[in-house]
Amino acid sequence: MCKNYCVVYIEEVVIDNMAVNCVLLAVTLVVLHEKIKAGRLILSATLGTVFAVFLPFISEGLIPYKLAALLCTTAFAAKYKNPKRYVLFVLVFAAVSFAAGGTAYGLFGLAAGKNGALTYPAGKAVKFAVYGALLFLLVVLRQIRLFSVRRRISASKGARARVYIKDNSFEVVCLNDTGNGLVDSVTSKPVMVLSHDIGAHYVQAGARTISVGTVNSIKSLPVITADKLAFTTAVGERVYEKMPIAVSDTDFDGYKLIVNFEAL
Repeated sequence: MCKNYCVVYIEEVVIDNMAVNCVLLAVTLVVLHEKIKAGRLILSATLGTVFAVFLPFISEGLIPYKLAALLCTTAFAAKYKNPKRYVLFVLVFAAVSFAAGGTAYGLFGLAAGKNGALTYPAGKAVKFAVYGALLFLLVVLRQIRLFSVRRRISASKGARARVYIKDNSFEVVCLNDTGNGLVDSVTSKPVMVLSHDIGAHYVQAGARTISVGTVNSIKSLPVITADKLAFTTAVGERVYEKMPIAVSDTDFDGYKLIVNFEAL
């Protein structure tokens, strides 16, 4: 066999790319505080793997092909709220991939030198590429974190919601609590908490309850269903239907509805 050729088994390409794509997508989802859903993760990883399988047969237009692979791999990874969120996801995914690839290339390029010291047989260029990739990832992640914090604050500052329950509707001021991890066991939707002075009127006898942990105890709060919730924030209006709301046993001061916007 000619020494310029090597044998590549298709199953290895598929398995390796599926695994790597899943890891990179999962890391990106965690960084951007997006929900990790197995179906979307597997679909996205599969699309990326398909492009990788056919990559050796592409002789022209390699850059557009790789760009298409990037867009297809990230298109269904999460349920993006707007186009800007998708662009942000693509950039972070590219940064994570770049850093991971540079790190892997550097580690695999390490070889034992004199006195057992690890050296780069390919020269200093590889070492600088690894360092540059890691530094680039740290800078990007720091900027993404700052950007996410600014977006979270701007979206929750002065946020108001109009709540529709049966034939009634009312407007409340919201508090964005990212620590609110309540999830309705029936609908699997995130649960908001409404002040007692507003929500008690809508609680019916025999209403189902949800357990809420506090600093001192665990409470069982009744759950009502809002036919529609319309949030007005600094970044626009967001509307949700059939949302579960737990009614607190205390009156809130300064706000009337506790919401975790990141969970919606």
